[in-house]
Amino acid sequence: MNSNQDFRLSDLFLVGQATSRTFGDLCLKPSLRNPISTTKRSVSQPSNTVKAAVRKDFAKLYCGEHIIDRLQGYIDFSHNLPGRLPSEPAPTQPYRARAAPGKDRVLPPTSQITEAVGQMYQEEMRLRQHSPLPLTTNDSVQDEVGHQILPLLNHAIKTYTHNTIIPGNLPPHSERTDSTQRDHFEEVNASEAVNIDVAQQLLFFPCWARHAIGSLQWEQAEETAGKASSGKADYALFISPALDGVCAHGEVRQPWIYTTREIHEVYTGPEWAVMPTAPYNFQRGSGFERTKAINSLLKMAFGQIRGLNSHIGFFTNLSVVVFYFYFDGKPVKEVSDGDDVADNSDSSTSLEEAPPQLQLRSRRSTRMRSKVEEHADKKLGNTVPKLDDTKAEPEPEPEVDSDSESDDLKSGLVLSYPIDFTDPRVLLCLQAMTFLALDAQKWDDDGKRIVDILAPGDELTQIRPVNAQE
Repeated sequence: MNSNQDFRLSDLFLVGQATSRTFGDLCLKPSLRNPISTTKRSVSQPSNTVKAAVRKDFAKLYCGEHIIDRLQGYIDFSHNLPGRLPSEPAPTQPYRARAAPGKDRVLPPTSQITEAVGQMYQEEMRLRQHSPLPLTTNDSVQDEVGHQILPLLNHAIKTYTHNTIIPGNLPPHSERTDSTQRDHFEEVNASEAVNIDVAQQLLFFPCWARHAIGSLQWEQAEETAGKASSGKADYALFISPALDGVCAHGEVRQPWIYTTREIHEVYTGPEWAVMPTAPYNFQRGSGFERTKAINSLLKMAFGQIRGLNSHIGFFTNLSVVVFYFYFDGKPVKEVSDGDDVADNSDSSTSLEEAPPQLQLRSRRSTRMRSKVEEHADKKLGNTVPKLDDTKAEPEPEPEVDSDSESDDLKSGLVLSYPIDFTDPRVLLCLQAMTFLALDAQKWDDDGKRIVDILAPGDELTQIRPVNAQE
């Protein structure tokens, strides 16, 4: 293939595809909480740095109606969005990875793809035989993600892109001996610099891995000042070993603290997640951080996505998976129909012109409200959710944002609806999230944000209390 030619993929190598015809759908394995484990009160708290980012830019909480389907359709070119009610127009079809901008894009070497496909098959067979370990601490929960998910994603990446370990993708040279960054890889036994050709043989970027605190954008700014920072995610997708190489991230938490019950409750607009009165801002005060673990988690997720400059993230408690991304509050584009959805029309759903806080036309609001209520009924059984089965503590009065200007902000966090951890679509969505994050900058250069790709037009809805006025 001429390296100067553009290309369009006819199909991608999908996780689970190699073994599904013989062994059925490839699903993640659930685990169990060990009789001896951490308590239900081991809730992580957002740092002052994260709280500052939340106060500045986390105004609203949103959800996207078809994020799961649009993720799957990004890599599975045969997957289309489900239809709506008969009286409503069908949703537009998803963006496809084969339509990602960039005329300089060429397929990886055939030998690399062949080896990666073989590795995917072996890893799929290993996952099918995987026996989860008991869950005792947050580290043990993270281990399951590290064992079941990341190896498959890292093999799939090799079928999609080239190794980005090149001199231009290394951090700049630092004279400090205690710096968090170096302009080279090092041997593990002698701390000696390794030739980049050797590094290319041993390692492959992009990849999912743990990340150091130095990957945080605000840590880079404060390193010389000796200030402590936080916002570190459990896992990160590195597009390259560069200083700003993180493009996606993941967070894993204990299911007995960050409960599935409470996660589903978020979409009903509870007082601990959004303010009870218009404009229904996100509950940014600290009053619910200790009694409602998901309130704290949402703040940390927002801090991570801003601090890492990440395009998209995921959270799992090994019961459900939720995808999320930052929304700058600017008008969301309507996606145009077409197989590859290569171009968008110039039309947009303006948040400035819509009724207050994305309160869409009543037909749409009714459909979304029914979906939220059905979602809550399924998991909550029409009961009032609590953090655990112990006696409920009196909830503190919610803190009201002191800055009235926050009422005018529309930026915030967009959530997918939760998908079960054992759902066969989870691995496909995680692969799609990975590929989309790798393509995100090219899409952005073409004028399309993650929100335009995953929650276009009226698919983006602000999360409000269920009894909020239309």
